[in-house]
Amino acid sequence: MALRADVAAVRAAPRLQAVDVTTVRRDLLDLADAWRSVLGHDPTNARPIVTALLIGRVTMTPTTERKVWELRGKGTLSGLFTREICRKVVRPHRDSNPGFSLERAAS
Repeated sequence: MALRADVAAVRAAPRLQAVDVTTVRRDLLDLADAWRSVLGHDPTNARPIVTALLIGRVTMTPTTERKVWELRGKGTLSGLFTREICRKVVRPHRDSNPGFSLERAAS
């Protein structure tokens, strides 16, 4: 009986809405601007962020043009940030629904 009630609750929940590409793009550009601001104007906070992005060392090599340097290195964005983009979507999770446990879902 409880499983049927859970199924009915899921069916009654609001449907997922299509993601608006323009909104997602704007949100990502806003996020990138915030990162640029921190990286460019706040060295105390920028240092650990850049360190988390880098894999190994960065080399700086002068170019033939005066006062221009080439920076070379490897980096990653893996695990750097988490951000909610689709604000209108509500999806119940197992932890927030005590009546729906993993054991019950797997049985």
